[in-house]
Amino acid sequence: MNTDLPVHPRTGLRAVGIGKRGPIWPIAGAEDNPPAPPNPAVPEPPKPGPTSGPTPTPTPPEPPAGDPPKEAAKEEPLGEGGIKALQAERDARKALEKKLEGLAPLEKLAAALGATGGAEQGKTEIEQITERLANHEKQLAEANEARWRAEVANAKKLTPEQAAELRGSTAEELAAHADRLLALFPTAPASSGTPRPDPSQGGQGGAPPNLDALIAEATKKGDIKAVLRLQNQKLVTS
Repeated sequence: MNTDLPVHPRTGLRAVGIGKRGPIWPIAGAEDNPPAPPNPAVPEPPKPGPTSGPTPTPTPPEPPAGDPPKEAAKEEPLGEGGIKALQAERDARKALEKKLEGLAPLEKLAAALGATGGAEQGKTEIEQITERLANHEKQLAEANEARWRAEVANAKKLTPEQAAELRGSTAEELAAHADRLLALFPTAPASSGTPRPDPSQGGQGGAPPNLDALIAEATKKGDIKAVLRLQNQKLVTS
C-alpha cells in the first residue's frame, strides 16, 4: 500500500490513486484490495451441478420405545365352583358317549329294516325305526281286535247284527259289551226278508223252525238274501 496518498478527512480512507481531478477515493464498504479482473486466458473451473440418481429419502425418526410387554397373567387356581362345573362337563360328555355306544345296535337294525331312502329321507334312524314299530303295533292291534270280536260273537251266540255292534279294544271289553247287547236284545230282530215258517213242517207248538227246510224253500224261490240270512242264523244257533 502506498502511504504517500492522502487520507480522506471524513471517512479516514486513503486515496487509491491520483487522477486528473485529484485523489480517487475508495467507495465506503468496498474491500481495500478489490479483486483483479478475470483473465480470459485462464478457464474458470466448472460449477458443481445437480447430482444424478434418485434423491435419497430421509430416514424417518424412530418412534419412542413403548412400554415393555407386560408379563402374562398368571392362571389363578380353580375354585370350588369351577371344579364342580368342570366335573359336570366331563360327566355329561361320558354320558353322551355311553348313549352313542348304546345306539350302535340300532344302526344295524335300521339297515336290516331298510330304514333309509324313499320318503323317509331326512329322518333320523331312531325316528324311522320308531315309525315302523308304531305301524307294526297298529296292524297287530287291528288283527287282534278282529280275532277277539269273532271269538266273542261265537261264544256269546250273537246274531250278525249284534256282532256288528260290538265295541271294545280288548277281549274283556268286547265280552262285556256283548253281555249288554244280549240284555237289551235277547232275541234276534225279525227280518222282513225271511219267509214265515210253514206250520205243516217240523214240530208243532214251541219247537224251533227247521232252518234246513227254510233254506231249501228260499233257494227254490231264488231269494238269495233270505238264504244268506238263514245260513247265518243256523251258524249262530248251532
